[in-house]
Amino acid sequence: MKKIKDIFAGLFFGFILFVFSFVLLWWNEGNSAKNIAIASYMQKNAVQINAENIQDSNNGQLVAVTGEATTDSQLKDINVELPQTLVLKRTVQMYQWEETEHEDSNGNKTYEYKKEWSAAKIDSNSFHDKKYANPEFPIESKEFYADRAKLGAFDLTSEQIRKISPEKDFEDLPKNSKYSVENGKYFSGTDIQTPNIGDVLISYSYAPSGTNISLIGQQQLNKILPFSYKGKNNHVQYNGALDKNGIIEKFKQENSLITMLLRFFGWILMFIGLKLLISPIDAIFGVIPFFGKIVDNISTFIVLLISLGLSLITIAIAWFAYRPVLSIILIAISIGIAKTVKEKLPKNN
Repeated sequence: MKKIKDIFAGLFFGFILFVFSFVLLWWNEGNSAKNIAIASYMQKNAVQINAENIQDSNNGQLVAVTGEATTDSQLKDINVELPQTLVLKRTVQMYQWEETEHEDSNGNKTYEYKKEWSAAKIDSNSFHDKKYANPEFPIESKEFYADRAKLGAFDLTSEQIRKISPEKDFEDLPKNSKYSVENGKYFSGTDIQTPNIGDVLISYSYAPSGTNISLIGQQQLNKILPFSYKGKNNHVQYNGALDKNGIIEKFKQENSLITMLLRFFGWILMFIGLKLLISPIDAIFGVIPFFGKIVDNISTFIVLLISLGLSLITIAIAWFAYRPVLSIILIAISIGIAKTVKEKLPKNN
């Protein structure tokens, strides 16, 4: 009875994953195409300006600017105080139980429990063995931001301050009555070498005044604001001293990386979904150990090819309006995969 329930649950979950994979792949290609168009728009329209000199003639113009972000704000947390700091980030890790599930060829499950440091709460409520319990975080990770900052003569908005990455580690921690200092981090336990469940490590990173940032936006008086493109506001900003071309190139690289990762993820979701949808076939043949293994391997290979082919077709159709040449190439590859699948399938005499 339990196996039948598991099969139906697998079918339902597989259908959800299969449908969602198409939605994700379609959205991803549309978003990627939109970002490519934004990069082209910035390349054609953005003007490189000097952060130290505001020119009224650039009002309403798309501009690229780079320079040092400065502030006189002092940020503090617990008893850590940093003057002239743009961003201060507190990262908290807690020593927790982690559960790992193992399943043998007969479907028997065993559970292994290990202790590890994690910055995210591991939910022990779902553990198989309830004696392993993780407490709540006694203190949470948090970021602190300067209330005002400038980029040359321009005032930075709160959104721009929040986009500055705290890339420097702060390890010169003052003494604290609640924590000891271990390797530049606060530690709440008694022995860092043998921590207990619930012990925490607190570390800090920050962005000091003078951190270089680069951005592209629309100049409005003494501010650089998000620019509108096809009804959507866009704010492109990075740490580091980058000119207009450098900003656009990094934007394109970022878009390309995210697009490829989501393509891969979408394909994996489709593969898992299809594999779950044919799980009843694997279950039927699985009662014959050796033959069942052969059927499972063949079905896995066929599902892999089908999911890859469907993923490529989805990508091709989504891209067709933007890059017809690329779409035709992808469709041709998909047809080749379909022919391969057909050749692998048993032929009826």
